[in-house]
Amino acid sequence: MSSSPEQESNALLDACQESLRAEARLFAGRVRALVRLDALADAGRTRRFLELEVAGSLVVGQLTAARWLAQADRFDRALPTTLSMLEAGALLVGQALAVLHTTEHCPEQIAAAVEAEVLPGGADLCPGDLRRLVAATVLRIESEQSDAAAAEQRHADAAAERRTFSKPGTDGMGFAGAVLTAEQLRTWSLGLDELERSERVSDRQAGNDRTADQRRADLFAALPAMVLAGRAGNASCVSTDIVPQIVLNVHVPMATVLELTREPGSMDGHGPVSAEHVRLLRPTLLRRVLVDADSGRPVAVDDKTSRVAAEPGAARAQLLGMLRPDVVTDRAEPQHDPSARLSRLVDLRDVRCAGPGCGSTRTDRDHLEPYPQGPTAAWNLGRLSARCHAAKHNGWTLLRHPDGSTTWTSPLNRTYHRPSPHRPPPRVPHDAEPPPLRPPPVANPPRWVPAPEPTPPVPPDGETDGGPELPAEPPF
Repeated sequence: MSSSPEQESNALLDACQESLRAEARLFAGRVRALVRLDALADAGRTRRFLELEVAGSLVVGQLTAARWLAQADRFDRALPTTLSMLEAGALLVGQALAVLHTTEHCPEQIAAAVEAEVLPGGADLCPGDLRRLVAATVLRIESEQSDAAAAEQRHADAAAERRTFSKPGTDGMGFAGAVLTAEQLRTWSLGLDELERSERVSDRQAGNDRTADQRRADLFAALPAMVLAGRAGNASCVSTDIVPQIVLNVHVPMATVLELTREPGSMDGHGPVSAEHVRLLRPTLLRRVLVDADSGRPVAVDDKTSRVAAEPGAARAQLLGMLRPDVVTDRAEPQHDPSARLSRLVDLRDVRCAGPGCGSTRTDRDHLEPYPQGPTAAWNLGRLSARCHAAKHNGWTLLRHPDGSTTWTSPLNRTYHRPSPHRPPPRVPHDAEPPPLRPPPVANPPRWVPAPEPTPPVPPDGETDGGPELPAEPPF
């Protein structure tokens, strides 16, 4: 009796899952073998040439052999739980490498503490979500085990190492890039996206045929000339005089700002940032976000921002004044497109697309229940990328949970769970006193003065700003 297409598709997906588990077990076996080879080589005083032996036997380059040996040693010494779960097929290779790479700069004891906290609960996360969870846990544990002033100085010293580089390539091409602070990188990325959108309109009008990546590359190459042209009437203008017309959203627990906890914050489009890094940002504008005490999910956002007081003591009093109770209501709006106020809440709350394995921040604001049957209200709105939005209207069903997580069911009746992008806020005693105010560390950080926030555009449902996702890592 022949099987249906749905049955065959499910069987093929099951086979793919089992092949990935088998790959994980084989990968763990290779790691164990390399660890043992390294131990035998040390005992036999042949460690100096072990990379040659591995390279010749496994038909790889010596640099690859050295990297595999180093990774095997790191798994064995610092990540025993990860390695054990790989051996059992309970963790896949991509997930294990996400844990390895995100903890590679940590001392072994911190890496082990991080994996013990994150695994095995993180085994159901895609590598991107797992990487963000591990990164946030690393930042918190590192902060708890280090001196806050020393950590802040380390971040400030790292910011002083920002630089650019260029490298010739082949076929008349080359590479260029920069080492930037997290806020500089995010500002650059958002600004380039905005420039690309305006170039797209110009290309359409002029009949030019360029891809989004080609427009971005051309803009990147033209940026110095564009700045020089803008300075033509003011030769004395320098980079620190330029106020970026871009707003960065940095989510920070109030307890972190008051230095009652070392819980990290997060920057939209970038990921976790340490408590020390948050203090170094020293923003000029604040916006109060009310969150659910159990899940950390935003439930309301103040309409107006407040300018941070210049004097540290007054700034702390300003923060304490924000700690007041409030009544939150989820009112429906009478129109299809959400207002700027509601759009702001949805964008801050959902952070990114909620689709399986999707990390896109280029999203539509989708009605869970189609309008007008479903209202334009916070509970009925969520962010979805163009692809995930189309899937929802073509046989996939989406269930949003109160904690911000989602469950998708495909036409093959397979379910996929996506965790919330938020974490529960840290618990601190009600009578906890903030520590004495400390001056910022001495270093050479970039000047950062965000511009006043513009009213966000509100695209109608079913539309997106288009363009492919920027690569997670540059090709250089």
